[in-house]
Amino acid sequence: MEVCFENVVLECLMTDISEHGVGLMLRVGDKLPDLFTIVMRTGERRRTKIVWRGYPLCGAIFID
Repeated sequence: MEVCFENVVLECLMTDISEHGVGLMLRVGDKLPDLFTIVMRTGERRRTKIVWRGYPLCGAIFID
């Protein structure tokens, strides 16, 4: 899965997903803004907003 923002594309590991949001595990040094787009392996794109951070894990809700 990819996370896209401001001409940046990061590979992330999705730890869980629901109809309302997603859990992500970041790699060392990766930082996400509060708002970004997730691109699923199927090509589906979802706008998301961070709701909690606890490095290396974070949680985001879908806002689209």
